[in-house]
Amino acid sequence: YIIAYLGFFLMALAPNFGSFALSVILIETSCAAGVFALRLFRAQAIPNADFGKVSGMLFLLQQVTLPFGGMMIACLHNPNQLQKLLLFSSLPVGLLTMALLRWDSLWQSL
Repeated sequence: YIIAYLGFFLMALAPNFGSFALSVILIETSCAAGVFALRLFRAQAIPNADFGKVSGMLFLLQQVTLPFGGMMIACLHNPNQLQKLLLFSSLPVGLLTMALLRWDSLWQSL
């Protein structure tokens, strides 16, 4: 999550195409690592009886944001506003990332 947020934030501040491309690589790499980890550990963490239901829900949660992101970008008529949108959107993503990390540390302490 931290690498994805860092890439997202860098994308919002990217002054040129090279730094924008680097931020996209960071985001895509973190997503790929997350999918790999999910596939690696889900068989051990999810009981066989619930495997299909839980896997379907995890896939849905991974994919549900894609149409929303496409809709946000498609609604922009001025490409110059995209950077402002990304910067504005990075705030809730950062807060969510910090909340998830805090929740995970609380969960691990139990």
